[in-house]
Amino acid sequence: MEDEALAALEATGLHDFEEPSSEESDDENYAPPSPCAHDAEAGGSQQVPPPSSAEASSIAVLTRLIEEQQRQAQLDREELRAQQRQSQQHHEETREIVREMRRQQQAQAAAQQQMNMMMMSMI
Repeated sequence: MEDEALAALEATGLHDFEEPSSEESDDENYAPPSPCAHDAEAGGSQQVPPPSSAEASSIAVLTRLIEEQQRQAQLDREELRAQQRQSQQHHEETREIVREMRRQQQAQAAAQQQMNMMMMSMI
């Protein structure tokens, strides 16, 4: 047992009691040993126990919520695409109306100019 503990200390480097350097003392670089390593050292099983019924129920509820969110996101994307198509169609219709109004204004200006010329020729 003592040999196993010493081997574990040597593997983790905890037997080295020297003052850590500034690089070694940085908390951001610390990585704790994995729980699986402890299980193997303790002779325990590395298999994860099956979830309890409460956990399984929570997992099922969360899974349904995620699926519903994904469905809703898909519906939202489809609705947005439909709105964009409708907006583009409206924009094209508006441009066509503006073009027609310009044509009418030009025709009206030409007719007015002809009328003015006829009036001038009568004088």
